[in-house]
Amino acid sequence: EVQVTGRYEEAHGVYRMTVDSQGGLTVNYRFTVDLAVNPRQTGIVFALPGTFDTLAWERKSQWTAYPADHIGRPRGVARALPDDDRRETDARIEPTWPWSLDRLALGTNDFCATRTNILWASLKDRDENGLLVRSDGKQSARCWLQADVVRLLVAGFSTGGADMFFSSHLAKERKPLKNGDIVEDE
Repeated sequence: EVQVTGRYEEAHGVYRMTVDSQGGLTVNYRFTVDLAVNPRQTGIVFALPGTFDTLAWERKSQWTAYPADHIGRPRGVARALPDDDRRETDARIEPTWPWSLDRLALGTNDFCATRTNILWASLKDRDENGLLVRSDGKQSARCWLQADVVRLLVAGFSTGGADMFFSSHLAKERKPLKNGDIVEDE
């Protein structure tokens, strides 16, 4: 077991990482809030090389049927960027591809979407090296590109989004944190 104590502007606490005999890693964290915040998500972010650009997942979905390219589908695979030479989306030009595959700075919409209630999520490179996250359906996963790194957030708390249009609709889901509150997950 490795224990790391840390401090951010918003909180201080500890990460505990336990490696089992098969090479599995269990991560627990417990942080005390030092600065009041109203987060969209709380969790732990893993930084992987930029070559880890393929996200796969299975989750407990809200509905029983989704279109094949819907970002809310219960299982799927999403690449960080399309294989073609498509440029970032231009609002003046009608795209010839689905919205889920729009190429954005952080990755495609499909790659960056939050997957709620995950049973598992993996982030791999083209040689199948990667990271596998197992969950009981209580956590969410979200990926994004940042320079030469791919970030994978495993969130113990996640709301429906940060879009201003939905802010009043999502207000009941929010969990503002005040000084002294505890944020933890395993």
